[in-house]
Amino acid sequence: MVEYFCFQKFLTLEGMQLEEYMGRMFHGGESCFAHDSVELLRSAMSSLDAEHQTYAIEALAISGVSGVEEILIPYLANREASVCSAAFRAILRLKSNLLPSHFERIAEIPIVQLCSLGVNGNGVTVPVGSNTTFLNELLQLNHAPD
Repeated sequence: MVEYFCFQKFLTLEGMQLEEYMGRMFHGGESCFAHDSVELLRSAMSSLDAEHQTYAIEALAISGVSGVEEILIPYLANREASVCSAAFRAILRLKSNLLPSHFERIAEIPIVQLCSLGVNGNGVTVPVGSNTTFLNELLQLNHAPD
């Protein structure tokens, strides 16, 4: 039996429960994400916390909705490492959809120092590098042979 993504349930979960729920959605693929749910994710992106943004980025990338690259590109400048790396992975998976205008927008993304919450959950952020490698790798796709 196919389980479908429920936006309200997504918002109420966190930690391992969220990971398990979204793991089932990702395993089910595009068919688990109804258009209405994807639109709710799309419109709520900026108000979500980093944990939910990370999963939302992955969900948008596998949802099959056209134009999702436009939504994901700005998250390459997110200072939370999990969000920025999720955006990078998602855009990399969608590379065949990238247009010259997407590469222009990627080239305009500022270099930011990435951080991650400390492993002990004390709310302290730990610097983990920058988004430079992500940006350079995506920009190189614009010059890669087909």
